[in-house]
Parts: sequence; C-alpha cells; structure tokens
Amino acid sequence: FAHHFHTDHPVFSCSKIEQKQLNTWVSFQSAEQPLLGQFSVSSNSLKQRGLYSLVPPASVVPAQVHRTNILNHDPHYRHLPPLWEKLKDDREGRLLPPEERLARQMQFQLAYVSYVGLVIRRALERYGLRRIDGNYVFSWAGRSFVLRHDVHDWVVTQSEGSALRIVPIAWFGASIKISESLEPDRIVCWPGVSTSVASPQSLPVSPLDLYVVEKMGKLFDEWMLRQLLQGHGRKLGALPTPAKKLTQAWPEQFESISSTHVRLLAPVDAQKAAELKASLKGSANSQVVDAVGDAIEQISAFAQLCGHPARFERGQQQDFYCKCETCQATWSLKTTGKRRHFAMRPKGASAIPEEDGFLWSGRDWIGFDLSSEK
Repeated sequence: FAHHFHTDHPVFSCSKIEQKQLNTWVSFQSAEQPLLGQFSVSSNSLKQRGLYSLVPPASVVPAQVHRTNILNHDPHYRHLPPLWEKLKDDREGRLLPPEERLARQMQFQLAYVSYVGLVIRRALERYGLRRIDGNYVFSWAGRSFVLRHDVHDWVVTQSEGSALRIVPIAWFGASIKISESLEPDRIVCWPGVSTSVASPQSLPVSPLDLYVVEKMGKLFDEWMLRQLLQGHGRKLGALPTPAKKLTQAWPEQFESISSTHVRLLAPVDAQKAAELKASLKGSANSQVVDAVGDAIEQISAFAQLCGHPARFERGQQQDFYCKCETCQATWSLKTTGKRRHFAMRPKGASAIPEEDGFLWSGRDWIGFDLSSEK
C-alpha cells in the first residue's frame, strides 16, 4: 500500500504513531488471503508431480528449520517468506499465555479504533472540524456538533440531543453478523475484506479501501440531512397577532395552518427575517422565538447545501427543488404517494447510471427515503 500510494497526501496524513498503526493493519490484512490460496495451488501441483512420494515416510522436518538464502532472495520463492512469517507468528501466538494473547488483541483493537477516528476526522473536515478542550467540534445549518472518543467508540452529538455512535470492531471476517437489532443511530465498523458490503447498521472501514473517507463522509452527510429534513415544514407557533400578519404578507415563504400557526417552506431574506424576529421579541415566549429562528437557519441551509447560494423552488406537499448556478448541482425533496425521497446530484449526473453514482462522484451523490409522516 505504502509503495503504491503516497501516504503523505492529505487524505492519508496522520501522526507517526497513526502511520505506524496504519502500516501494521495494511501488512496484516493484505498478506494473508491471496498468499494462502497460491500456496494451496502450489502444494497440489507438487503432489501431482510425485514429489511427495519420494520423501521417506520416516523423514521429519526439524523444528529448528531456518530460511535459506534461496528462500530469502530467489524471486521464484517470493511468496513463501510472508507465509513463513505468518506461520511463525501463528505458532508463537498459540504458545502465548491467555493474558498476553488478550493484550495483543487489545492492541489491535486500540489501533483500529484510532484508525477509524482518523477516518471520521478526515470525513468531517468538510464542515470545518476543529479541536477545542479535547473534543472536536463543528457547526452546520444552525446546529453545533461535538465529536468525542467514548472508550472504544466514536460519538457525534448535535446540539438538539441526537447522536450517531460509531462502534469499531477489529474483526477480519467478510461480514458482521448482528444477531440482535442495534439501537438507532449506531453503526458497527470492521476492516472486512474486498467483498464486504455495507448495511444500514454496519460499514466496512479499511485502509485498503481508497473510498473509505468518502463512504464515512456519506454516512455522516446522510445522518445530518435526515435530522435537518425531519424539522422541515414543522408547525411554528403560537405566533402573536403582529407576527402572524407579517407571515400572511409573505405567502411565498409561509403557509398558514391556523389563526396562530404557520409553516416556513422557503427561505426568507435577511430583512424579512430581522423584521419577523423583531415582531416576536417581547410578545412571544422564548420557545417560539427559538423555533422560528432555527427554522429560518435550517431552510437557509437547504438553499446552499453545495456551499453556494442556489435557486430554491417551493413545491407541493412541502417538497422543494434547488439548483446551484455556480456548480450546477441539484437537490430536491419529492413526495410520491406515501414515499418521500431526498436526492442530491452533482453536475453531469444525468449521464451516469444510478448504480455508478457513488463511484463517479463519491459522497456528493446522495439519495434516501424519509418517513412520510410529519
């Protein structure tokens, strides 16, 4: 891995300790499976050629066998030294007392936890992640988030209380079999193999996967967007009469529900926002003031998900469509029957098959369903 890719690239940049842990994981994971398969083919070939029958039955390979110069330097035997070292490590591991074997496994686990934390931090750099008082913090759409290390887990908590917990497990199997359903917003990560597939509650995270930061980033992007979309179009009120009259004068942005309640369904400019907040000040309770302020910030976030101000078109049933004239990205919330679907696509996405979207544009290709209930 290190021979083929420059690990000082920003995606892979880390401390010397983290780099050492990364190299350990790469060596451990990449040397085992392919070489064992080649060794099996070679041994079967030797059997078919009759070599085994020429070895006297009483012959015993001594335990003190050592590697020869041919084994070390002849390219024909280049696959054998890694297998030799693997066999040596396995034998030594079986001879260790249980306490030392546990200590080794814990070392692997801690190294993997550290690596997953590195991937998470890289994925969250898009949101301006910074370190304050031992925790990592960032803000988005009027909400603040904290990333913290909780024993072996990594937890991202937002200011309104919801949290996403990442559970790293140093397991080298192809899949994670979860016999019991996990708590909501809890994702298990494991190194996996090249054929490992993610599920709603598990994500393979390996240094051998060059898309690993994009996959982790997409996980967080979708979680944060879901939180934001759940609050879209929520009922605001009870509003004082002056504030309610203001919203009635702006039907493009507000939908009236009753004589005291409204929904905010499109962004309002800074002047209207200031005017509405001023009318609420002193005449509405603090919860209503905060709810209206949050709704204004969140709907504004929808209008610039790509990082640029975009054209926002309000639709039916609290749907919307946005297009950025700067980067040509589009995103929308669309209701069809009981299905509510959010989708975000970068420029040129119309020519790309749906199944190739992530490989083509990474985390900027997003699509997921929401509950139709409000």
